[in-house]
Amino acid sequence: MINHSDNFSNDGNYLKFDNENNEIHRHHIYYLHGNIMLFSNEDNVYKVRHSQGQRIVSQIEENLNNNYLPLIITEGNSEHKLNKINGNKYLRFCFKEFNKLKSLVIFGHSLSEFDKHILDVINDSKKRVYYGLNKPTNEKLTK
Repeated sequence: MINHSDNFSNDGNYLKFDNENNEIHRHHIYYLHGNIMLFSNEDNVYKVRHSQGQRIVSQIEENLNNNYLPLIITEGNSEHKLNKINGNKYLRFCFKEFNKLKSLVIFGHSLSEFDKHILDVINDSKKRVYYGLNKPTNEKLTK
């Protein structure tokens, strides 16, 4: 099993962002644009977790019904995304840590012009980049 962390630790019904134990783990998972399972209040960032008898999807719905919006950036150009990242302590932490990485594994990311802020960091600081590719379908090939 790989020793990894996304810097969320137990806080009752949720997992709370905690960057104090960041150096303990060898492998880190960073949600650079957030995640639908993350939400924040003024002071903290929380992650929905599987709990006995309550599915993650149900918890996300409950958060939405209580006006807790997901911490996720899904649209905008690169500059807009970077401004959103800098405006949130969790996303800012992730981006700062991302800048420190010497090697990187990427899964499920298009790295388009809307992600120039990420490409700039990759080009400036990464020695090794491993990029997961999938075989495009015939429909994608014809576009």
